[in-house]
Amino acid sequence: MDLKIGEGRCEANLPWGFKDEEGVVHYKAIVREMTGREEEIFFSDKISAKTRMAKIAQSCIESIGDLEGDVLKKALQGLTPGDFVHVLLLMRIASFGPDYAFEVKCEECGKKFSADVDLGALAVFDASKIGGRNIREHNVELPSGNHMAKMRIVTVKEADSLDVPGGGKDKERMTRLLMSRMIELDGNKPTRDGLLNLPLRDRNSLRNWIRKVEVGVEDNIEAKCTNVSCETEFETVLDIGQMSFFFPEEG
Repeated sequence: MDLKIGEGRCEANLPWGFKDEEGVVHYKAIVREMTGREEEIFFSDKISAKTRMAKIAQSCIESIGDLEGDVLKKALQGLTPGDFVHVLLLMRIASFGPDYAFEVKCEECGKKFSADVDLGALAVFDASKIGGRNIREHNVELPSGNHMAKMRIVTVKEADSLDVPGGGKDKERMTRLLMSRMIELDGNKPTRDGLLNLPLRDRNSLRNWIRKVEVGVEDNIEAKCTNVSCETEFETVLDIGQMSFFFPEEG
């Protein structure tokens, strides 16, 4: 992560950034530490968790490139989901520093233990590997060798509008996810039947592509069980939704 930490602030380049109407991409973000005002928003029971985090991010981010004020508010909705995750990480680093200890459960013996991670050292997705921050549409060749998909990078606003009421109750959630990010399948507008008929390896490849470009920051963390009779090494996912992420215990 290209990170600069100051007194109560940190600066870093976002994975994608905000692409304005002229095609200029603004990606250098400056974020300040959280205060009691953000804490009160965090614990508000009058708004959804997603809205709470959006309000806190809007409050703490000071600039993206040379964008500030009302333009900045619009830019936040134009960031990618991965950019938004990055902003949350920067808020946490600005508030408590990059060191983070979180609880992990060993997948072998079941012991719970504390794992340490340097948030500032997490790998950030490099958009230059697929054309750069300015390119938001990409051709993805599928592993079956029989299909080609044209995919797009969605913004936070677009991703929110694509969410399904009821969450997991949607019977075709995975197909909707793929459809929402797909522009073409084999040169034609994608259809429900076309996506349902795709081999599972192709669908899995598309989901992995979406995850890679949308998560933005590497959240797979290597851990080693502290049980001396186990010491299993495994990967776990960094969950920034845990209360301890924004409100770490002392001592």
